[in-house]
Amino acid sequence: MTKTVLLAMAVGLTAVACGGSGGRSDDPTIGAAGATCTVSGSQVSISADNLKYNKPCLAVPANQEVTLNFDNKEGLPHNVVILKDADSSDSLFSGDIITGPKEVAYQVKALPPGTYRFRCSVHPTQMKGTFIVQ
Repeated sequence: MTKTVLLAMAVGLTAVACGGSGGRSDDPTIGAAGATCTVSGSQVSISADNLKYNKPCLAVPANQEVTLNFDNKEGLPHNVVILKDADSSDSLFSGDIITGPKEVAYQVKALPPGTYRFRCSVHPTQMKGTFIVQ
């Protein structure tokens, strides 16, 4: 009986550590992979390497233009697109596709508060994350 309880506890802790149901949270300040995401200014940075972004979540202040510094570290085409939600095809922002290694500073127009999604338009299923506007 003790082994059963310990196993159930381990499974429960693993689910919590991995972000519960599919890595999603009802807390908008938690990224898709469980990383906490807080606003730290009007400039954010993200990089792409090995067909993935280095951050699962970005946070920016609401109602002001922000600079999104993008560093494509590999010789593949990538970009950053901000979408209203994961199922949306309409972009709120679409950065130019660049083939790296190369860096670019995107200017993102002011967005209202909300929880949005970002992804690479070339690799949308592999490269994606949460975009918090607070």
